[in-house]
Amino acid sequence: MKPLFRAIAFSSALAVAPMSLSAQSQTFTLDQARALMALAVQKGDFGLAYSLANGLLQANPKDRNALVFASLSSTRLNRPEEGRSFGKRAFAVSNKGPQKFEAARLTALAAAQGGKFGASQFWLRRASNHTSTPQETQVVRRDYAIAKQQNPWQISGSFSIVPSDNVNGGTFNETTEDIYFNGQILTGTFSGDAKALPGAIASTSLSLGYRLSTSQTHETSLTLYRYDRTVFLNDEAKDIAPDAKGSDYAQSVTELRLGQIQAIGNGRLQTQLTFGDVNYGGEDLYQFARLNAGWQGAISPRLGWSVSGTHEQRFDGENATAADQVQSLSFGLNYKLLDQSTVYGRVDLGQTQSDAFNSRNTRQGVTLGYLPSEPLWGVDWSANISYTETDYPDYSFLGSTGGRQDETLSIGLKLSSPKFEFAGFVPQVSIQHQQTQSTVSRFDTRTNSAYIEFKSSF
Repeated sequence: MKPLFRAIAFSSALAVAPMSLSAQSQTFTLDQARALMALAVQKGDFGLAYSLANGLLQANPKDRNALVFASLSSTRLNRPEEGRSFGKRAFAVSNKGPQKFEAARLTALAAAQGGKFGASQFWLRRASNHTSTPQETQVVRRDYAIAKQQNPWQISGSFSIVPSDNVNGGTFNETTEDIYFNGQILTGTFSGDAKALPGAIASTSLSLGYRLSTSQTHETSLTLYRYDRTVFLNDEAKDIAPDAKGSDYAQSVTELRLGQIQAIGNGRLQTQLTFGDVNYGGEDLYQFARLNAGWQGAISPRLGWSVSGTHEQRFDGENATAADQVQSLSFGLNYKLLDQSTVYGRVDLGQTQSDAFNSRNTRQGVTLGYLPSEPLWGVDWSANISYTETDYPDYSFLGSTGGRQDETLSIGLKLSSPKFEFAGFVPQVSIQHQQTQSTVSRFDTRTNSAYIEFKSSF
C-alpha cells in the first residue's frame, strides 16, 4: 500500500467530510473499483469503501488491498469483529515487512475498538516483528501502552532451564568427609544427598492479574501467581547420591495477592497482602500470610531513594518452620551518572523468629549494582554484587552447640540484545555465582548457574 494510505489508515481521527456519491447501483471495472475504494476512504466515506471492498473480495477472496480496506472500513463503521476478521485475512496473505505490519496493526486497532484489549496486545506484538523504522516501533509501543492501560486483565509468565552444579544447595567440600562445627571436628560423614549435586533446574511461573480499580493517583489489583520448579539430576549426581531423586527437590508456590499502588507527592507507595502455600519435595511445607510495603521517590533529578519492609507469618504446616515469623527491611539509593548510567546500592536487614531453635536468625547484607546507559558491542548488560552475613545464635548440630554464622557472596551478570527481539520479547541471559562459608561445614556451598529468560521490551 502507498505511504499516503498508511498515513490515513493509522491516523487517530479523520476530519474529512464524507463524499457525496450516488447510492444508485453502478458497474465498475476492478481497477476502477480499487481506485474509488481508496478515494472513498480518503474522503471518509467508509460505507462506500466497505461495499466496494466486499465486491472486490467476491471476485478474489485473497485480494490483500481489498482485505485491508475492508478491515479499516469495518472498524470505522463500528463493526470491530468484522474488522478483526478482515485484518487476520489480510495478515495471512501479506508479504513480510510493511504489509505484515500494516495488517497486524489494523487487526489490533479493530480488537481494541471491540474491547478485546488482550487480542489487541497480541496483534501489536505481531506488528512489532515487522517494523521497518524507529517511528513504527514507537507507534507500536505507544499503542501497546494504551491497550495495556485499558485492559483490566494482565497475564505474564516465564520459563527457564538452568544448568547448575548445585541443584540441592549441598556442601561443596569434597576433600574430606570430616564435619567441622565452630572449629571442632565432629565424628561423622556427609551423606550423598548432603553434598552438592549437579544437574538442571526447570522453572515456570504464571501470573494472572485483574485491575479492580484505577485512577490518576492509584491502582488496585488482584493477582493469582504460580511457580513450579522441577529438578533433574545428571549421572554424576546419581553416582554421588544413588537414592536421591529430582522430585526430592521440586518446589511449588501458589499465591493470591491483593496490591495497591498509591502516588504520594513525587513518589509512590506500594502495598501488597499475600496468602500462599509452599510445597517442597511433594509434601506440604507451610502456608503463609505476608504483608509488603515499599515507598520510593526522588531527592533530585539524578538521585532516587527507596525503602521497603516485609512481615511474613507461616502457619498450618507440618514442618517445624510453620510457626516462623520472618521480617525484613531494606533501604536503597540510586544515582544517575553524567553519561546516564545508573549505580545503585541497597542495605538489607532481616530476622526470623521461630519455635525451632535452628531456624532463628538475624541477617544483614549490602548490594551494589551498575546499569550502563549504552550497550557494549551491541549487548545490553548490568552487573551486581552482594554480601550477606547471617547469624543463627541457637543453632546446634550433632549434640554440639555454639550457634552458626554464614557469610554469602553473590555476583550476577545479565546480558541481552535487541537484535534477537521477537514479538516484543528480548532473551536475557543471567549468569550467577554464589558462595557461602559457614562455621558449620554442611552449609559451605557454592553454586554456578546460567539461564535464559524472555523479558518484554514494552
